[in-house]
Amino acid sequence: MRTLVVGLLLALSLPLAAQRAKSKTPPKKADSTAVKSPAATAAKASEPWVGSSKGKTYYRTACSSATKLAAANRVYFKSEEDAKKAGYAHSTQKGC
Repeated sequence: MRTLVVGLLLALSLPLAAQRAKSKTPPKKADSTAVKSPAATAAKASEPWVGSSKGKTYYRTACSSATKLAAANRVYFKSEEDAKKAGYAHSTQKGC
């Protein structure tokens, strides 16, 4: 009987130990080959209007609010008309 209880305890504890070991593994590093080319970034930054993919407001590229947008979320527009067609509204902040 004692052997059976010990065997059951071991059988139950092994999967738990394996789960704990898996949860302590470090996250995978990002692939460093997915870097955007400087030319593509410069072309986008030269557009006069920018908005965020997370919101629906657009700004002048040089606006202080526009510079606070996360680079990964920026959406650039060639004209105000393009931004409005995409469903964005002009910022109400003065000078933007």
